[in-house]
Amino acid sequence: MSIFTTRERGAFSLSKALRLAARDELRGCMEAEMLEESAQRAGKIATSNSMVLPFELLASSLRRDLTSAGTSGSNYLVPSDQVQAAVDVLRPWSVTAKAGVRMLPGLQGNASIPRTTSTITGQWLPTENDAVTASQPVVGSVSLTPRAAVAMVAYSQLMKAAAPSVDAYLARDLSRSVGTMLDRAVLIGSGVNGEPMGIASVNGVVTASGTSLSWATIQGVIEDLADADADESTLAFIGAPGVRRILSQRERLTGGAIPIWNDRTIAGFGAHVTTGTAADSLTVGAFDGVTIGIWGEALELAADPVTYFKTGVTQFRCWLTADVAVAAPSSFAVIPSIT
Repeated sequence: MSIFTTRERGAFSLSKALRLAARDELRGCMEAEMLEESAQRAGKIATSNSMVLPFELLASSLRRDLTSAGTSGSNYLVPSDQVQAAVDVLRPWSVTAKAGVRMLPGLQGNASIPRTTSTITGQWLPTENDAVTASQPVVGSVSLTPRAAVAMVAYSQLMKAAAPSVDAYLARDLSRSVGTMLDRAVLIGSGVNGEPMGIASVNGVVTASGTSLSWATIQGVIEDLADADADESTLAFIGAPGVRRILSQRERLTGGAIPIWNDRTIAGFGAHVTTGTAADSLTVGAFDGVTIGIWGEALELAADPVTYFKTGVTQFRCWLTADVAVAAPSSFAVIPSIT
């Protein structure tokens, strides 16, 4: 739900807010009043060097110099007067969001995602007088618990420039930082020391050998996922840059001249690259089986003007409360140690 009007969102300056927070002077201006209101709605306390930045203001800053047909990910933003949801803000900067993970913002307290562990079995009746046998699905759940995702971002004298492109740059950088954190959690989260449990760590995920990874192995993995009724309409591959390099130079079939990683696809499914996964790993699956839960509707930013004082750089702590739930582990495969 929108907190601010279209006019207020258009007038808000992210660069000004960050610049004032860096000087411990975020007070007495329109940006301070708007951020104070968003903090109150989130049950937080606004200060002169920190802010609760709602996704709607982050989205409006992103759109300052971007169009729906633009570049740098702007083509993923929906051109609408309605406030962008967290998924629309983060999709251009998160590989797993592009691959189709579900995002559930605005959570309060602990939450559970329902999942069906066995489906209803249908049957054909010999005649209309025969009785159908009842079939009961087995329904379970996956829990979401508030976890702190924190990144440190540093900005220099760039914040002094009051230009729409600066606001968009800062918004992109913040969104990219958050997107990278979420990608690592979804793909390789360990489930320990406060980190969510990602695909590579949950039980029930399909595995295969990555040694001299072949087209036959890729096809075998896809078949295993099909046997598990993974939704192929949302199937995607995500690998490290080194994996793409290897597979884009390896033929599917000897003499066939078509590589396994063919431009942006593998076996006709979307293939994405990220540094937010194991360096030699490839993950494939129906990514709509993963949910990212986000508590509240905002990022929390706090300035540290001391650490880099001599260089003129200001460091900000970016805080997001989130968690990851893998509802259908059998719909994913992880191929490690690819050579």
